[in-house]
Amino acid sequence: MQVRQVLPGDGPLLRAAGLSGCPGTLVLEKEGVAIGAALREGEWIKAVYIAPEWRGRGYGTFLLRRVCAGGPRGLWARAEGAAAQAFLKKCGFAGSGPVLCRGVRAGADNAVACAHTFLREFIRPGGFAVDATAGNGHDTEFLCRAVGPQGRVLALDIQQRAVDATNARLQSVGFAHIGHAVRADHARLSDILEKERRPCAVMFNLGYLPGGSHALFTTPHSSLPAMDAALAALVRGGALTVCAYSGGLQGTAERDAVLSWARALCPQAYRVAVRLFEHEAGCPPVAVCIEKKCASRPPHSS
Repeated sequence: MQVRQVLPGDGPLLRAAGLSGCPGTLVLEKEGVAIGAALREGEWIKAVYIAPEWRGRGYGTFLLRRVCAGGPRGLWARAEGAAAQAFLKKCGFAGSGPVLCRGVRAGADNAVACAHTFLREFIRPGGFAVDATAGNGHDTEFLCRAVGPQGRVLALDIQQRAVDATNARLQSVGFAHIGHAVRADHARLSDILEKERRPCAVMFNLGYLPGGSHALFTTPHSSLPAMDAALAALVRGGALTVCAYSGGLQGTAERDAVLSWARALCPQAYRVAVRLFEHEAGCPPVAVCIEKKCASRPPHSS
């Protein structure tokens, strides 16, 4: 049994797997017969397929592990249905929804790294993205790198100090022509985005400004309507991430409100992944990662 590159005679298998013409596809061969195919693109497992007559013998697990080997530590996969989720979890993936991940851990900023990894799947060069809570500009810089020189990033923050810090960061790394921060409350996100083209990605990093006053912090009163507005504005197939913190009464209340909001989203309209980092000391943030499906649906289930 071997895992190999695609050969000319693999066409029927690739068509059955929905992988025709996909560069990088790997094929599982047993005794000269192609029995399965899989594809990993960066941090995302795009497909794992075993021909029906060969299923139930562990070949899918073998193929998935081979595809994961040598890839990045943090991997993501979509799993529609209980059987697909059980299969991925058997191979070390975790999560409470149809978007699962494995090994997504990266130092103190676990939730932020998780959000960045997730969004790379959805941001395309030349796209428009929004950082709804600019802070010191780290997420804004990430979005600028992701959309590239032909793209555009809009960053918002209610504090002038954060706006200045973000614009200074973008200037220092040569991204001032891609991204720009303005002073605005994300509670007004709906009005702001009405004047823009639809974003492919929106990021929220809640709490207070690092290095700033702890008396100024985000609240569910403004954050939740802003997240609703962001979801409504997203292009179909776009994504939204929220990093919510649990330090103090305000942080814990906002984190719980965000989690309740995410769990109430309509499953026919959105794929939701929630990543907790309970192994970290202190009050680590929670990462909520949401994909807007291509079909148009109401934002919340009734």
